[in-house]
Amino acid sequence: MIKVGKYIALAGDFHTHLRWDIANPTTYLSGMSSLGLDFVFFCDGYDTAQAVKEMSLKLNSDIRIFAAWEVMCKFAHLLGTLENPESIAKLNGSDIKAVLGNMRRHCLLNIFAHPAANWSGAYDGTGYAPLAKLYREGLIDAVQITSAKVYREICAAAGKELPTVGGIDCHGVHPLPKPLPEYLFNANVPVLSHIDYCNRNTSVILTEDFSLDAIVEAVKNGRCTSMDLENFSCIGPSDIFAELNKYDFFRHFQERRQRRNAVAPVIPGPFFVGKPFELQIPGAKKLTLGGSTFIRMDGDILQLASLPEFNHCPQEYYPLTAEMPGGTTRILAISVSEPVFAELDALWDGGPQVIAECVNHLETEAEIELTCDGECFKTPQKKTICLRGQEKRRIIFVPDKLPRPGFEYEAVLAVHYGGRRLDFRRRLGFPAALELKPGESPWRRHELPIFLDSVEQVTIYKGNPGESWRGPEDLSAVISLSFDSANLYIYVEVTDDIFHQVWTGKETFWGDSFQFVIDPACSRNPWYGTNFEATVALTPQGSEIWLWNAPSAGQVCRAWDECRADVSRDDQAGKTIYRITLPWLELGMTGQDDFDFMAAINDNDGGEKRRVISYGGNLTLNKDLRQAQRVVLIKAKEINENDLSRSNS
Repeated sequence: MIKVGKYIALAGDFHTHLRWDIANPTTYLSGMSSLGLDFVFFCDGYDTAQAVKEMSLKLNSDIRIFAAWEVMCKFAHLLGTLENPESIAKLNGSDIKAVLGNMRRHCLLNIFAHPAANWSGAYDGTGYAPLAKLYREGLIDAVQITSAKVYREICAAAGKELPTVGGIDCHGVHPLPKPLPEYLFNANVPVLSHIDYCNRNTSVILTEDFSLDAIVEAVKNGRCTSMDLENFSCIGPSDIFAELNKYDFFRHFQERRQRRNAVAPVIPGPFFVGKPFELQIPGAKKLTLGGSTFIRMDGDILQLASLPEFNHCPQEYYPLTAEMPGGTTRILAISVSEPVFAELDALWDGGPQVIAECVNHLETEAEIELTCDGECFKTPQKKTICLRGQEKRRIIFVPDKLPRPGFEYEAVLAVHYGGRRLDFRRRLGFPAALELKPGESPWRRHELPIFLDSVEQVTIYKGNPGESWRGPEDLSAVISLSFDSANLYIYVEVTDDIFHQVWTGKETFWGDSFQFVIDPACSRNPWYGTNFEATVALTPQGSEIWLWNAPSAGQVCRAWDECRADVSRDDQAGKTIYRITLPWLELGMTGQDDFDFMAAINDNDGGEKRRVISYGGNLTLNKDLRQAQRVVLIKAKEINENDLSRSNS
């Protein structure tokens, strides 16, 4: 909070998503703290915002967390602030006025998100008269703005300056440098180099106090502007910018952010769960560490005889809040590892194998007992191994109950070490791409297809999967991957009783479509960075393939003209067929190596996206490459029809 005349100036984000690590929002809170923000509106719903809010409160953080929802229609993207979890189900409508009318009844604020010329709710082909009319009619309170040009056009259509807010609209993250930093975020690893943001703009508002009611009142009365987080330029009402300049807000904001980022811990060595912990932040008044419980100590040194467990990840970030003199509070993300760890994976290597990657992070020897169990085992399989200090070893378990290799099976690996038991769960699949024989077509279901036909693979955006999914005839899919020396081919048969797709270009994922990820690097990172993500759809303009993400480039958001897609629909049979050709050269691959794969069938039965059936994790909700399944390439000479038939029986 910075004093600006009779008001306080708050910096905050009205539009962002929890795409960093859904299981642990530590890096998100650390990032928002590093950027100098006072508040954040999470647009992923009430429950997600409440979970982050609870962690922030337990840490004595000074960042306020509020709930919001992004209503995404074919005519607009809209933001509504939520008072309760029931509000989301009431925000629908057949047209933009109906949606905004419902939002007005159930939300505290209505914000038009990043208006653009491709949305009829904002633009009529010549200008932003539709958006200006919505504002005059009191249906929206502000616009989320990232472009000065667009803002000038909106103001020209409205005949006045409209209130503006900002939001970084984070939809993913880039890989962190290896080895992972001891703490985040700092000058060496700045926030904006890690997140895959849509823009750098946040909000500055002039309020009477730091409450939700005061924030809402300030926006409704136009005391707000959109501010670039790097160069601090503003897009919004000129009188607000003048007021901020008058009281030297931008200098004070930069100084406060510098003070926050000057807070750095003294770390004597790596931290391990269950081992002694000591950390110092010189000059701190109080330190709060989050784990399975939240531990507070006065002063600048935090000492523990045994570091508690958080999520038993191989390496993750614990939240640490440092309260400093002068009112500076800083949230840091401190790297902590499990001393002994194992991860499950699956592989087809002449037959199905379950792989346990075991690692001992300690300098000393460790004896561990492994028990592997799940849907692909008739009985649990046990092994005991001794790992030298810093040793990493691959242990193989052979499934003996595998009717469909391309399906996904629940599996659990229990690791017993030092009196502790750690359970590592994963859905395992054994997908394969088969080399085409001379004259063979890739557009068929082959002997090792991928199956999407289980309720466990279904995500319902509104409702319960068991109630809203009526079985494979309602929504299911079979995917066959094949290849030759030039291309990778994806053949998808979708069973869907109702086909609905009215979008084009980057919006096609709202309608019936096929969305997939290919990671040539097999990185298994909890974030994007080494992978392709694309959406294929049969649109009013024909078959389209849209590239969302590319290795090292992040969100590219363009037509994938280097690849081909052909989509057909048979309404009578209730079948949609996708035929996709991806040149190995475009993928940066030679056609010789395995790759990681994720897939999702988006289903829209009319009006809004209702559900997704997915494979390798739900990539539409969580951009987490750790959930991907490893695809092996089986050469034609290695394919024994009888063996494959028996595996698929």
